[in-house]
Amino acid sequence: MSVIRLAHTSSTQGELGPFLNGRYDLDIYKKGLETAENVLLLPHGGVMRTPGKEYIATVSDPNTAIYSFNFNNEQEYLLVFENQQLTIFKDKILVWSNLLVRQKGTANATYTSGQTIIINTVSVTLSTGTTIDDAVIDINNASIPNVNALKTSDNKLAIDNNFTGNDLTLAEGTGTALADLGLSAGTFTKPVLPIWLIADVATLQFTQDKDIAIITHRNYKPQILTRNGDHDEWTLSDFTFNTFPYFRYFDTDQITLNPNNNTIAGTVTASTALFTSAWNGKQIIFSTTRGGGIIKINDGSLTSTPSTTAAYDIPIKDLTGSGADDLWKEQLWSNDRGWPHTTTKFQSRLFMGGSIQRPMTFAASKVDEIFEFDDTDTTMKAFGFNRTLSTQQVHKILHIASENNLLIFTTQGEFEITSTNAALAPDDIQANPRTQFGSADIPLATIDNEILFITRNLKELRAYTFDERSNKFIGKQYTIIAHHLLNPTDNKIPLDTAFLRAFRDTQSNFVFIPRSDGELLTLTVNVEKSVLGWSRQKTNGSYKNVTVVSTDHGDGNSIETLYMVVQRANGTFIEALTHTDIYLDSYLLGTNATPKTTWSGASTLKNQLVDATIDAFDDTAIVHSTLTVANDGTFITDRATTKVAIGLNYVSTIKTMPFALILGGQVGRGLPIRMVKAEVNMFETQALTANGKTMKFRTFDTTSTLDTPIPPLTGTKEIFISGVTQDPAITLTIDKPVKAIVLSALIEVEVEITG
Repeated sequence: MSVIRLAHTSSTQGELGPFLNGRYDLDIYKKGLETAENVLLLPHGGVMRTPGKEYIATVSDPNTAIYSFNFNNEQEYLLVFENQQLTIFKDKILVWSNLLVRQKGTANATYTSGQTIIINTVSVTLSTGTTIDDAVIDINNASIPNVNALKTSDNKLAIDNNFTGNDLTLAEGTGTALADLGLSAGTFTKPVLPIWLIADVATLQFTQDKDIAIITHRNYKPQILTRNGDHDEWTLSDFTFNTFPYFRYFDTDQITLNPNNNTIAGTVTASTALFTSAWNGKQIIFSTTRGGGIIKINDGSLTSTPSTTAAYDIPIKDLTGSGADDLWKEQLWSNDRGWPHTTTKFQSRLFMGGSIQRPMTFAASKVDEIFEFDDTDTTMKAFGFNRTLSTQQVHKILHIASENNLLIFTTQGEFEITSTNAALAPDDIQANPRTQFGSADIPLATIDNEILFITRNLKELRAYTFDERSNKFIGKQYTIIAHHLLNPTDNKIPLDTAFLRAFRDTQSNFVFIPRSDGELLTLTVNVEKSVLGWSRQKTNGSYKNVTVVSTDHGDGNSIETLYMVVQRANGTFIEALTHTDIYLDSYLLGTNATPKTTWSGASTLKNQLVDATIDAFDDTAIVHSTLTVANDGTFITDRATTKVAIGLNYVSTIKTMPFALILGGQVGRGLPIRMVKAEVNMFETQALTANGKTMKFRTFDTTSTLDTPIPPLTGTKEIFISGVTQDPAITLTIDKPVKAIVLSALIEVEVEITG
């Protein structure tokens, strides 16, 4: 019997597709894994157990979508879109919602004890204290339905009404408490109701300019979300087109229009019954026969009954001359024609495009005037313009992206928008087809100089980039080595994308893609070092949507954090990938000044078997036995503690590709091979099982007992294994809520060589 030692020293290629199982001649085979589940690949070659996910909030629908609002690196916000509902979080704390009617008071205000204020007809006594911090406690009154009082981040008092049909009403009671607190008497109405339905929120698109975000979708008029200075002051409003791009939806000889006044409000007469309620508020531009004037139909003046006449306001641009015009145009986008689906800013212009009736058309605003899309003067370099892609097939515009140049992603291919001079202009613009993969209506992810997109067949993740060797744009295939991960026929449909840079202290960059079967695909990517590998995240539930937001986790530093929408047994939750050493999903933290055994507040985990750690929230925590959370959200620990973390267990699995033995200069597979032992090189690891054999991390001396933390091990540990196989491999698992990082592994086998 010959003893052979087989080493696996790098896992940078991650989980490989089964079609690569026999390609042991390739370098990616040697660096690949058969299984990489609930782990993150490190660009250095190792594999780490995926940290836990912290519970943040409960949402109403599993189709909820989340996005980021980036004012600057220290001021980023999580936007949560539900059915006609928008909620905003800052540093994991809710700061604004359209369901909240808010009245803000004065910072550090004082008041006199015993005074009362009236909230929604209920009298509340301010009975203790003289500062706003105490008022926060006193005003929280269970007798006032749907009303909460809270202290904002700038130490102001805010009284909120969780809107269920009533506005928030405040009035003075006895004394002058409202005035003392800087609050105003009166009735305060809820914010504007968001227009987006739940079926569409996952395909909203954004572009941002400092403290405003422009939000587009083909089924809705573009909206503007504005941050008004403070974290908790936001407004949502229609995007106001002062002028539009214009288009002739009717042939020349079909319909003529004749406005009766050139400089004042008037009536426009059509040659046929054209005007219905769809024309309310719509702009019309006339040809040079009427001086290129622009009018706007009175908003609300028309009904569903067709009419030959419509009233218009004072012209936006004066008309000249008289008579009927057969070369008029209407605004490109409207409720009946559809609205732009995608938007971006580039060269100080706002670009929009991809509407329902004009899916191949995009338009640009005037330079530095994002609300002006007037495209009537092609000789003025700063004027707006619109173009339609010239292709034989219908290319529906799904994404407009701005990096070093302007790029358009359509259902059939990818285009670069160029000009002969540095700046795009109405008379100097070309739409150049570059690749022909076609995109899906799933958010793009930008990594270094590459734009990642899901192809229209929903089977590939590609990277659009310029290849200097071939001197052309290409779409690098990032899923070919893991062909099994995306397949619509197997319910493996990609739903979203998010890019997380430099996670924790690993210098690792990850792309996260939730899949329709509930798993979360994770791509470790480093373009510069050509590192590329896949792993999968599984949980007791389904991952639905993802985004990345810089977040202060309590230490004053903002770090990029992955947020997820996760559907679980007790509801749908917003959760965040933790930067700590807590290895529990949907976890909750409990603290108390004095040790105790009975805990409450875990309703999101009610009636479930959970794992727990106690005494600390890092790798010095003690692993507790499993617990059952009662229906009322209470649970009991085995012993009194001041800190407890509870959450759902998950198992991390790493399995190498089958090792290929070199026997007599030939590669041999299929021979009976006896496995002897495994050696694992690890870093700060607290638990590990190799091929079903549990490694021991405790020495059971006087300083290492069961009621102490598991000491992390850095170094090499061996364990004897057994069994005969034709495909020797190492399978490592971690099923405890503790840390594990595997750097390399080796298996020792015996094989009989004959002949």
